[in-house]
Amino acid sequence: MDPLFLGALVAIITIVVLFSGVSVAIGLLIVSAGFLITFDGLRSLELMPEILFGKLKLCASLYSYVYHYGLIDCVYAGRG
Repeated sequence: MDPLFLGALVAIITIVVLFSGVSVAIGLLIVSAGFLITFDGLRSLELMPEILFGKLKLCASLYSYVYHYGLIDCVYAGRG
């Protein structure tokens, strides 16, 4: 399959799925799972937990970093 056609197909399906109203994480999971199953078969389902939960640790640490330092900045801003 032509890489340009495949990229366009992924982009169109991603836009359609995201405009359907699902959350971004679930929408991207649906698209990635669909293409994995289509091109790699059902054995690719063992990758689903890594696709969905693999980067949550990074997101949680970034959120706690922003929350913590944002809270400290608010405390110092009130003292000035």
